[in-house]
Amino acid sequence: MTTTPTRRLSRRVELEPGALKRAREDAGLSIAQLATATGLSYAHLAQVERGRYGISAPALHLVTEALGLTIADLRRQEDNGPAAHE
Repeated sequence: MTTTPTRRLSRRVELEPGALKRAREDAGLSIAQLATATGLSYAHLAQVERGRYGISAPALHLVTEALGLTIADLRRQEDNGPAAHE
């Protein structure tokens, strides 16, 4: 009898494109530095920043910890949008 590996389902969080980038830049970090701090890949973080991928709740927790933010702080980055940040 063969068993099928179980896949852990994790909830994906969709962030507004640019919100993570603004928060990362405000923290003075490059994508490479954030990747090192979180253990997440550079490529994945870049895609999340562009809004091409969602981010899992556990990964979002790692990111907010590395940035010294809460998830609510990151959501405020979304609310501020690019115009408020220029």
